[in-house]
Amino acid sequence: MADWYYIRNGSSFDNDMYFSEICVDYFNRGNESDVSAFYHFYMGMAQKYYGEFETLYNSEDPREYIKTNMKVYVKIKYIEYVVMNISEFKEKNTLEQVKLKFQEKILSVEVAYKEKNDKLGRYIFDVFYFLSQMLCFRQIDPDEDNKSLKDIDVNIGIIANSTGWFAINSYLFAYINGVHLVGVPTLLSKFDGRTGCSRVFLEHDVSHIKEIIDGSEEYDITRQLYESIMLGEYNKQIKEILLFCLWFQLHETSVSMVIKVPIPKISIYPYGFFFIDNRATRVFSEVFDHIDSEVRKYILDHYEDIFGCLKRIGKDLGHLTKSERRYMRDSLFAMHRIYDTYNFDIIKEYIEKGNDNKPSLRFSILYLYGCYMLYGLIQKIKP
Repeated sequence: MADWYYIRNGSSFDNDMYFSEICVDYFNRGNESDVSAFYHFYMGMAQKYYGEFETLYNSEDPREYIKTNMKVYVKIKYIEYVVMNISEFKEKNTLEQVKLKFQEKILSVEVAYKEKNDKLGRYIFDVFYFLSQMLCFRQIDPDEDNKSLKDIDVNIGIIANSTGWFAINSYLFAYINGVHLVGVPTLLSKFDGRTGCSRVFLEHDVSHIKEIIDGSEEYDITRQLYESIMLGEYNKQIKEILLFCLWFQLHETSVSMVIKVPIPKISIYPYGFFFIDNRATRVFSEVFDHIDSEVRKYILDHYEDIFGCLKRIGKDLGHLTKSERRYMRDSLFAMHRIYDTYNFDIIKEYIEKGNDNKPSLRFSILYLYGCYMLYGLIQKIKP
């Protein structure tokens, strides 16, 4: 079935799928047409990004330009930081120096393309890494080239869409096809509840790749789960919930973010599907703006089974060390957080009435529901 990997029905999880498709085609098929499309697309985007840098460099009022052209809201202090960087950068670097360095980078890509070099993707990454430095107005440093990808040998796809944000489904489709997506914003952008300029954002995404590679044994099960979700008879919201839980465990949950508590027959990945920290609950609380009727009915029909998981988690906290308990002040079980804040009657009433005015509670309930559903899927894949 063509385009089986789209949720459709206006799902924002499908946004920017073109980036994923063009990278997957290049890295996996690599025929002449795919290579040409990949090369010309990213060369065009590189010129666009360089134009953004040049406009900022020449701007008489960069502060106003950034405020006017920002795609996301950021606090003024971050804009002031970039404006200060611009001023210091211009004192040490002429536009001609930057342009010459950029042209050298572009030439290296052109040569790789003409010579049919199988590392063309890495040369293109070098161009965007350089551009991310310039858009942060960092000093030109030849030793910085490719530093962030040292010892990483994977296929990298660039999300060059101004914000650097990728959509959940677009990311997962690329991942199961052997491509790791990273974002390169043109101006300031947000990530994981923080704000940063282009290079900071890019290096943050690269750091996630390193964590994912460390857990690469999960690739096969992730691919099977993704295919089960996308080919399954699920409505739009259910697919989005399942994909979010799958992506969160793959991309956001690392050893540094969780406390590993052994819960037999609940954990799916080594870190366990039922771990999510306080920061994540806050950052992602608006991912789902409602609980649709089919999901609501399922949760109520399977209420005891789903929330029974929470009761088992609650019983297994006694063996935690003092240091783990201190850590839990900042990184909580999302469901245990609910348990501390609400009793089960309140949660059930919230679901029954369809009152969706508590974003964090709504997100946590849907996260647990998604993990419960994924647990059922994994039992079918690996009984």
